[in-house]
Amino acid sequence: MAEQERLYALWHITRACNLNCKYCCSPNKNMHSPVVNIQRLSKALREHGREWTIHMSGGEPFLYPDFIGVCRELTKEFRIKVNSNLIHSTEVRAFSNLINPDKVELILASLHIEEMERLGMLEDFIGNVLLLKERGFKVIVKFVLHPTLIERFQGDCRYFDSRGIKLSAKPFQGVYQGKRYPKAYPDNVKNIFSNNAHGSAFYPFCFKGINCSAGRLSVHIESDGLVTRCLDDLTILGNIHDGFKLKNTASPCRSYRCSCFGYDLIAERPFARQATNFNLLHQILSDLKYVNREHIFSRLFSFAHKKIQPGSKVGA
Repeated sequence: MAEQERLYALWHITRACNLNCKYCCSPNKNMHSPVVNIQRLSKALREHGREWTIHMSGGEPFLYPDFIGVCRELTKEFRIKVNSNLIHSTEVRAFSNLINPDKVELILASLHIEEMERLGMLEDFIGNVLLLKERGFKVIVKFVLHPTLIERFQGDCRYFDSRGIKLSAKPFQGVYQGKRYPKAYPDNVKNIFSNNAHGSAFYPFCFKGINCSAGRLSVHIESDGLVTRCLDDLTILGNIHDGFKLKNTASPCRSYRCSCFGYDLIAERPFARQATNFNLLHQILSDLKYVNREHIFSRLFSFAHKKIQPGSKVGA
């Protein structure tokens, strides 16, 4: 968020995904999201009279109906970023041919290596990364470092280096064998993340009550067009159909933890990296609350989704 005059929208364009990673906690990744009217979205953003970057994430954005058409329409007025696993080769090739790389700030390519190997799609991923880079797109490849993949990470880095691709590590966020990650990573693994954008994920920091510019400089757009302050603080600002209103000033965060920008949007930083005991106590309490909520709701959504599948029987 260094460009203070540019506004930023994180749009979860779809929940659908073409991978089935063992560590994925999304209960509805097989459900397609509503199709948003791009003209209405553009109008809602344009009304704020400033430049925007629209960051499209998912799920897998390339599964969204006419995703290339969406990108072509948005890049007429705005800049975009895309999160993708880059294995939908037909759409990736079309994107590389039809979208102006000067209008694409970044493509964040998520490498889910075991799942891609299982599907025989790893070479497709590598080929698509190299194609996009050759066409002038900026691509960063993020290796999702699940605890079970730590031992192979350095070897995978060497292999990808030999193919002309540099890997960055992305921390796993969730619970594995009763431990909450990324905080449960040993120190030698945490050092892998220390110089990238996910470093703040390790601070024992409670965000609730801290003044933040989310809602003023950035917004979160749900797949149905609802606009909220951010991914975690679900204060509703409006929607893309009727318009939304940005906050005039930084205001206290309502979430215990941040999945968006963390320290980049905090207006004032009252705590250093070594948090106070008061702050650490709140973080511990928030962790307990978060684990319970995540565990319970993930199970409930998974159960409900299975029961409404065609041919499923209640009590089966």
